[in-house]
Amino acid sequence: WRENNFQVLMAKFKIVAQLATHCKVTIQSAEVAMSGLVDKLGDAKGGPPAQSALTALSEALGLPYITSAVLPLATDQRNPKNQTEAYNWLNLSIKEFGFHGLNVKTLIGFIKKGLEATNPKVRESSI
Repeated sequence: WRENNFQVLMAKFKIVAQLATHCKVTIQSAEVAMSGLVDKLGDAKGGPPAQSALTALSEALGLPYITSAVLPLATDQRNPKNQTEAYNWLNLSIKEFGFHGLNVKTLIGFIKKGLEATNPKVRESSI
């Protein structure tokens, strides 16, 4: 996922979204893509395609699984913009998919981590 060429990286994100939409996606293949997607969530140009790919993976594998994988990766990020965008993506995904199947205790734990963050934008987005 370390790619210096912006167009190549965007093509990778689109390929992940297309594969999730049109092919059978396994948990293992989603895990390969997840770290690269979360790493670019806060990027101005790469964020929307990364969010689209995460949403497509959520449609394929279910929001509970993708959320349980994305939130630990996002909270481990040093870049607060990535954390902020991960919480924003989660907010939109819950509105789109609903709470069905989500582990609320785990979700509350990650929201608490967001509220304890030093960056005010991370705290705001975790609400």
